[in-house]
Amino acid sequence: MPSFRKRRKKPELNSNINMTNLIDVMLTILIIFILVAPFIERGIPIALPKSDTKQNVPVHELTIKITSDNDIYIGTVKVNEQELERKLRSIAAANPDITVNLEGDGRTDYQSIVNVLDIVRRSGITSIGLATEVKIEK
Repeated sequence: MPSFRKRRKKPELNSNINMTNLIDVMLTILIIFILVAPFIERGIPIALPKSDTKQNVPVHELTIKITSDNDIYIGTVKVNEQELERKLRSIAAANPDITVNLEGDGRTDYQSIVNVLDIVRRSGITSIGLATEVKIEK
């Protein structure tokens, strides 16, 4: 027996994307990134001690940072004391005139800074600087 029911057509899918909303959202996100980017602090957060004197650091230098948790960084790479000595020996062999700039957080244990200074000296580097910030007199 044939069925006399009327078949309904399936609704057609709209495959178009409304680009206006997408562009609005993307531009809003872009503006937020542009406004926030200058305020983002890059690198390892270190509160340098204050000093009355300041000298500019030479361009051909290596920066070693010690955080308040006594973590050691070469640039932005975290290392332990053994890795630090090994890397410094290879750097000193390649460039004997390199200057090491040591940035120790003001809350860092003094012994940790002395340990890193000893490692730098043992590796054969003789030019060592200690980074500070200029005191602002009130």
